[in-house]
Amino acid sequence: MSRSKLTLPEYFLEWYERYRKPDIRESTQARYINKYHRVINLFDGIKLDQLTTPLVQDKLDEYGKTVAYTTVAKFWDVVKSSLRDAHIDGLIKKDIWSRVSRLDQLNVEHTRAFYPHKTLSNYNPIYITIL
Repeated sequence: MSRSKLTLPEYFLEWYERYRKPDIRESTQARYINKYHRVINLFDGIKLDQLTTPLVQDKLDEYGKTVAYTTVAKFWDVVKSSLRDAHIDGLIKKDIWSRVSRLDQLNVEHTRAFYPHKTLSNYNPIYITIL
């Protein structure tokens, strides 16, 4: 198979094995494998040359409906790093990641639903002034 016809999950695994795994602890490796499974769930069968900004945005928005914003942000940071390397390797012809937004109103509301106690009004004012 031509490397340019790799799917995103195939490339992501190759990228992880080659560039990330040798330099990280086992606990971090487990997080990357978790992200790899999420890449499979969201991008299974999608080739690198089929990726577009709207497609990636739609997939992140879909994922953002099920998890907190910080989870999406951490996931996107890793995927974006792999996409940049795919671009450097000539497997992606143009920047498809710069206009992708991790945060929209849905994610903000969803995060508030996950963490309703995480507001400044729930903290003692004395501690806030010290911070």
